[in-house]
Amino acid sequence: MDVLVDDRERKRIFKKINKRVGGNAVWMRLDVGDVQIGDVVYERKSWNDFIASFFTKRMWEQAEKLAHCEHPVIIIYGDPFLALMKRRMGRVPPLQLWKSMMGAIISLTTSWGIPVLLVPREEDFYHIIELTYKKAIKEGKASTRPIAYKRKKRTIQEQAEDMLTMIEGVGRETASNMLKYGGSIKSLSKMDESELKRIEGIGKKGSKHICEVLTTDVSE
Repeated sequence: MDVLVDDRERKRIFKKINKRVGGNAVWMRLDVGDVQIGDVVYERKSWNDFIASFFTKRMWEQAEKLAHCEHPVIIIYGDPFLALMKRRMGRVPPLQLWKSMMGAIISLTTSWGIPVLLVPREEDFYHIIELTYKKAIKEGKASTRPIAYKRKKRTIQEQAEDMLTMIEGVGRETASNMLKYGGSIKSLSKMDESELKRIEGIGKKGSKHICEVLTTDVSE
């Protein structure tokens, strides 16, 4: 069985994986994920990368692709608090960023159905790849065929809901209620706590946090 490694990954990463799987790694372009072993697809991220992708659409573009796989997994490695301190966004305190990261992870697991593994070292990622490979060999899994991804066009509302579910405590249903009430994220960002509190699914505590996230200036 081959282990497929996306050719956009650094060469050193491919070499480490290749060594772990006995020279059976193949460096090629993958539509989905960074590493594929049978029907298991891994997306690897350092905490720095995960935090950066939180403020772009990249995380959710990747989540959309991974959600189409039978067994997708996101692995985040490193020290989250060190990464938070290094990547302070404007006036947003590290604790608030941490809560937002937890909200994003909850959204990935509950809304997208993608397990997220948190490991302390990058080396743990390679160990997981090795164990997955050995398990696939032991179970006599068929050879790995790269998963092809055909992008399904998402509506503006679905994309807006995705962005809102990044906020800690906001699930898909609440995000939908927010858009029904406000019409757009831009309109919601202009609302104060008292108005946000009127939306079904948002309480006093939730309205304060949502207002903070939508209105805080995170520019450097």
